[in-house]
Amino acid sequence: LAREPALMEATLLLARQAMHLPAESAVERIEALVAAASRPEQARALSGWLGQACHRAGRPRDALLAWRRMWTGGPAFG
Repeated sequence: LAREPALMEATLLLARQAMHLPAESAVERIEALVAAASRPEQARALSGWLGQACHRAGRPRDALLAWRRMWTGGPAFG
């Protein structure tokens, strides 16, 4: 992870690890990963984790927005 933090697998592992933090801390950590994503497909995949974190934090509107970005932010949608 330290050598190649921009790899898709590395960022997804970091998001998965963040889910073990308290709910709001997980949201903050994953939002930072989304903001730092080097490729659109990376941000799209991380949006799924962000949706889960927001849902766990009791933020259903933010969860739905994140999941919408996951489903509509890909190449098939422009």
